[in-house]
Amino acid sequence: ERVFVIQGSLGTAAHNAVWKYLEEKGIPDMFLLTGDTKWTEPASRNRFGFLVDYITEGRILGKYIGEKYDRRRVGILAQNYYFGKEGERGIKIGLDDAGASMEISVEYYDETQTDVTAQAQRLRNQNVDVIAMYGMPAQTASLFKVCRQTLSWDVPIVVSGVDAAEVVARLAGYDNIEGTVSVVFGHQAFETEVPGIEKHLEIMAKYAPNVPVDNLTLLGATVSELMVQVLRQAGPDLASDSFLDAAAAICRFVCSTCMAPSTTSSSDHRPIEVETYVIAAVDRSTDPPGFRWQPFGEPFGFESTRD
Repeated sequence: ERVFVIQGSLGTAAHNAVWKYLEEKGIPDMFLLTGDTKWTEPASRNRFGFLVDYITEGRILGKYIGEKYDRRRVGILAQNYYFGKEGERGIKIGLDDAGASMEISVEYYDETQTDVTAQAQRLRNQNVDVIAMYGMPAQTASLFKVCRQTLSWDVPIVVSGVDAAEVVARLAGYDNIEGTVSVVFGHQAFETEVPGIEKHLEIMAKYAPNVPVDNLTLLGATVSELMVQVLRQAGPDLASDSFLDAAAAICRFVCSTCMAPSTTSSSDHRPIEVETYVIAAVDRSTDPPGFRWQPFGEPFGFESTRD
């Protein structure tokens, strides 16, 4: 009853438990860290997404797969829930965008399942040439370990942006994940030439010196910057209505670590409108080896604000 705003709610399952209450009470439900389209299509006055929706992101990854592996067989391994199903749908749209002619095999895993050995084995038996993984970190790490270590299979793997984090590489093993393609929406911690990254490193060193700086800490900082921008636009006489009006009127705001401006409107509550491809790269010149998600190609923009 005394909450003014919720920020950065993580995961579809968790948010399913609270969204209706927040909507009924008109509590600003800001910058969700789940990319399910149901949160923003159609737009609800009190609720704003943040992550690129899974269909759009899957479409970007599917286009990459279609252009690089046309006329081969793609295996999709997806979580048997909104996240995986929407990612699967997006990948198939992206294959069509690329004009690709590919055979498709699909396997699912349940949310509570962490070992995907059986699914990986079935995909290998179907002779897939590339795997698109729309899974959470534990299951994605399992896929890499099974393919590389158990099956001795070097099949190319493309993963959701949810898994483009250093923690996933550590779980999977650097040797196993090297060469994997994914997407990110902002600059990364190793890009110290970007002033915003330099500032983030300073803030983390001061306030959280024992926390590794990575794409997850940058995600939290980016959401917070956007929240601060909304508060500034809302002005000193803060109320729910003025706050939500401001949130729906973000105009080409560029956060300190973003690659492109963010814009919202009354009908578009998704501020992130660009992603770039990245590839898992291991630096073996250091001891221990270093790791990064190395950007390549041009950023992929998808303007969604129409008014």
